[in-house]
Amino acid sequence: MDGFKLDDKEMKAEQKAKVESSKALSDEERVEKLRQILDKGEQKNSKLKKAKKAKKSSSSLTAKIIVGVVILGLVGFGAWQYMENVNLRSPDGQKAIAEQETNDLVSKVSALIKLPDETPTIATVSDKEKLKDQPFFADADNGDKVLIFAESSQAIIYRESDNRIINSGPIAISADEGGDEQTKDATE
Repeated sequence: MDGFKLDDKEMKAEQKAKVESSKALSDEERVEKLRQILDKGEQKNSKLKKAKKAKKSSSSLTAKIIVGVVILGLVGFGAWQYMENVNLRSPDGQKAIAEQETNDLVSKVSALIKLPDETPTIATVSDKEKLKDQPFFADADNGDKVLIFAESSQAIIYRESDNRIINSGPIAISADEGGDEQTKDATE
């Protein structure tokens, strides 16, 4: 029986050694698994960092592109404004503006009354007090437009703010001593 007990003791010792060795292996395996997990975590972390860096660089690139487009737009607008200003100051530019204003005014007035087939000379009433002794301008206000059709000897006073004709009638055009033409009310 002692031999049998010894075998039991040996068996228990062997089992204990196996259990301890399996525990030891389990700890080593655990450490290895932890290392693998940490490596995977580091890999994921580095992938996340790369993704964040790529996202930052792409958003930074987008912001740079937007700023560039805005700057180009502002430079282009500034250049266009400069060219428009230069064109407006030139004699040809002034003439073009005057023609456009005349065409716009003729278009508005022609909707109200039949106009002669000629280009009128446009004047603006700037001081109605100086014109108060002339019956043709009795109802005129400062800012009213006077369309003078020299060939057909007709004048029209037009008020843009009300879009209405204030007065119209025949006129007499005469040359003064200096050769300048003067327009007079034909009713005088």
